[in-house]
Amino acid sequence: MAANLAATGGGVEVLTGDGALGAPGAGKFHRIISTYAVDEVLWAWVAQTRPGGRIVTP
Repeated sequence: MAANLAATGGGVEVLTGDGALGAPGAGKFHRIISTYAVDEVLWAWVAQTRPGGRIVTP
């Protein structure tokens, strides 16, 4: 998936890991897109989303 996104030239960063931990060392994101459903949006995601950014999850 990451290779396909990189081929578009869109500057997409793909991170894989435990979402509850956020992305240590990463800055603020414009978009966070989850590939799995969650009952509640994790605070780590909110903390790493820029003001006006979007969190998308099924």
